[in-house]
Amino acid sequence: MTPAGYSEDALVEKPAIDMLKDLGLEHVDAFHEFEQTGGSPLGRETKSEVVRVSRLRPALNKLNLELPPQAIDLAIEEILRDRSRMSLAAANREVYDLIKNGVRVEIPDPEGYVIEDPPGPYGRDHLVDLSRIDFEALKKGFKKGRKSTEAEKVKGSVVRKLRQMVRLNRSRMDYLERFQTMIDAYNAGSVNIEEFFSRLMDFAQELNDEEKRGISEQLSEEELALFDLLTKPDPELTKKERKQVKKTARDLLNTLKGEKLVLDWRKRQRSRAQVRVTIEKMLDRGLPETYTRELFQQKTDAIFQYIYESYYGGGRGIYVAVTQDRAIS
Repeated sequence: MTPAGYSEDALVEKPAIDMLKDLGLEHVDAFHEFEQTGGSPLGRETKSEVVRVSRLRPALNKLNLELPPQAIDLAIEEILRDRSRMSLAAANREVYDLIKNGVRVEIPDPEGYVIEDPPGPYGRDHLVDLSRIDFEALKKGFKKGRKSTEAEKVKGSVVRKLRQMVRLNRSRMDYLERFQTMIDAYNAGSVNIEEFFSRLMDFAQELNDEEKRGISEQLSEEELALFDLLTKPDPELTKKERKQVKKTARDLLNTLKGEKLVLDWRKRQRSRAQVRVTIEKMLDRGLPETYTRELFQQKTDAIFQYIYESYYGGGRGIYVAVTQDRAIS
């Protein structure tokens, strides 16, 4: 007969739980997980669901802000792949390799076509990083405190907004880099929660201002993306030249959408060539003399890649998708 107070729960489980709680980790009693009203408090559907996708997906998004959502989806599929026929050692080794070295995925073309050497992300390998897991950051995320909770909420909002803004306009990658630097500084302990929250709020306000910049520039979100590609980081333009570039961006977009971006244009080599020629001709005719031949070529390449990645043809593209997402939400 086991003496009172000498159970496994008292000698092992409770001390381990208390130690983890002292480290700032959250403890959830899941002994009666599926007996509670409203379902599992862990968000699991069955006891066999080991990986909590509801937490995995946001974590991968934060670690891989520069990657499209399709890459994250494919990485999760690979992580959750059935390994029941493998030995425990082999399965553990494979999952460990994914965590350490990342998940390499290939995004299929959204139209389902196989295109040789596409300029966009499709058909190319992308490495979804799982290895930058900062356990100190996780510990801070679990700590109680109003300021920490508020910071986490603002950070989540910033991540969602930043992902969409970068998706619509790649020239905003500098915001992404600044945000990552801010997160790294906080995770490293260089700034406390109060300073981090203050910087986060300032950054969120900058994003709000950036979202409204198209209004001040008198450009739509699509036109602004073209204008930014043509003006960032070079060249330096006068007020008159900026106005000229705006008109060129607007005219180019209207011409492409009205005449060249037909259904399945990306699949057909001739259609792609016509889009490229149209871009070159209109930029050559519309850009000021400030653009050198080398800079002109760089801008032409950047614009074509942007058009290829953003417009599927037949009135479809990322801007239509984002508009629909906003309407649904």
